[in-house]
Amino acid sequence: MTDNDLATEHVLHCLGINVRNKRKALGFTQIELAEKTGIGQRNISLIERGQVNLTIKQMQRIASALATTLPILLEGIDNKEE
Repeated sequence: MTDNDLATEHVLHCLGINVRNKRKALGFTQIELAEKTGIGQRNISLIERGQVNLTIKQMQRIASALATTLPILLEGIDNKEE
């Protein structure tokens, strides 16, 4: 695995954690988030586990549905200690 692959995995992991935490803080289920974003519930689950590479458009739809911004969803990507 290359350094770029590891960096990508780290970003996806942090993004997934942030999406899950924000979703739960708002009291949404994965199904509700899926309905709000037009992204399937299975993909929401994969996103929260850092197992899918999202498009910018998908990230923006998630951020909008969670009433937040992309920078907030990407918090922690500079800190590899997490």
